[in-house]
Amino acid sequence: MEISLMNQGMYFIQRMLSPRVLVALSIVVMVFMGYARADAFSKGSHLDRSKLPLGCSSCHKGHGESGTMMLQAKKGDLCFGCHGPVKGKRKGQVGPDIYSELSKQSRHPVIETSHYHVNGEELPERSSAVPRHVACFDCHNVHRSTKENKVSGVRGYTGKGHKTRASDQSKEYEVCYLCHSDSANAPPESSDISEEFNIRNPSFHPLETVGKNKNVPSLLRDYNTSSRITCSDCHGSDTSFGPQGPHGSNYPPILKYRYEMRFEAESPLTYELCYSCHDRTSILNDESFKSHKSHVVYSDSPCSACHDSHGSALYTHLIHFDDQYVFPNANGELAYITMMPGRPKCLLSCHVKGISFDHTVDSGSYCINGNCLPAW
Repeated sequence: MEISLMNQGMYFIQRMLSPRVLVALSIVVMVFMGYARADAFSKGSHLDRSKLPLGCSSCHKGHGESGTMMLQAKKGDLCFGCHGPVKGKRKGQVGPDIYSELSKQSRHPVIETSHYHVNGEELPERSSAVPRHVACFDCHNVHRSTKENKVSGVRGYTGKGHKTRASDQSKEYEVCYLCHSDSANAPPESSDISEEFNIRNPSFHPLETVGKNKNVPSLLRDYNTSSRITCSDCHGSDTSFGPQGPHGSNYPPILKYRYEMRFEAESPLTYELCYSCHDRTSILNDESFKSHKSHVVYSDSPCSACHDSHGSALYTHLIHFDDQYVFPNANGELAYITMMPGRPKCLLSCHVKGISFDHTVDSGSYCINGNCLPAW
């Protein structure tokens, strides 16, 4: 009945108004709807008139690039008109230089692979035959992205087949998991990051939730055991004035600071990434582990020889031994046993500067190469 009355009303309007008036009215309605839609996304940085005075026409035009939504240029090139080293001459074509970041030693390969991007594609990839790629639009919703939340409006992923709804509160790590979890076309050497940060693990850096360890004396003043971090706290531009986000860096894998994974002399720069959150003085004073200085300074051992910077499915304290340097001991044991705080027993053999150190428990005593430590 309601539809019938509506149709009768439309028929009456068409009879009363001339075709010219109807066309004009249609244009007014379309313009109004366009402004209403823009207003729905008015919080987005790309719809901020102070940044883009030309509004929608900054990116769109009446007869746009073929195969696009009336864009000024192909998707792979459009963003770099404002976010490249050379800006255009149109008003509003200013922005952080993302292109140069994507040209660094370690980077998301947007320049090389974005042409594989397909509208409406399924992420994570479920076919190993699909070319692995990344495009600006995989991480950013250009209408809803804001300075405070660059991934606002992007649908995320929590792992194990669970997708999240796109919202203004989109979480950065859920967007990262779209490609760095269980994608079928992931490289053989990659790992499922969502499993490393799994909150059921014995230990993890506090990405999805606060950490489990309530005794972390090495934390810098800005942090405490209730603090949370984001992926981009560690991954991002290696220059202090560079754009935010994990676009590119000269420190692999897209790290903001230096983090050596080989045997190197300890210094504030060697493990600058770790020292951005953990107090170097506390670490070298053995406040959290009674043998930190012996390992890091006297043996030049990298933090990564014993710790996984994401999380550990095996042990507390992010312990996940690097099998390049750590092996089963003479008894075939490879384990980390938490005993007294700061004094764990590691049953293993490690190779340091060409020397093997065999860690065992003999008659209840903790021994290294036969030298027992009764007070340990």
